[in-house]
Amino acid sequence: MFERYGFEPLETPVLEYEEVLTGKYGDEGDQLMYRFEDNGKRRVAMRYDQTVPTARVAAQYASVLPQPFKRYQIQPVWRAEIPKKEDIENLSNVILIPSH
Repeated sequence: MFERYGFEPLETPVLEYEEVLTGKYGDEGDQLMYRFEDNGKRRVAMRYDQTVPTARVAAQYASVLPQPFKRYQIQPVWRAEIPKKEDIENLSNVILIPSH
């Protein structure tokens, strides 16, 4: 459906360096992140939503991204919380990046 309006898919990694994600969601978000040390002794965290990872991609590749940059993203996210009855365990987010 999004392609019909000129958007292309975008995928970001499940894991980000912990420092990329911490402090971006506030105290509550920081408490809800799955964090750990990987085999390379790096501190990493699983994405809580897609906003920060998507912003990282846009900032990191700003000089090479085509303009207009129209992308959509539908991927799972993980939150370290006890799901409420009405919640689902595996959450997904949809994010649209409009053209400038």
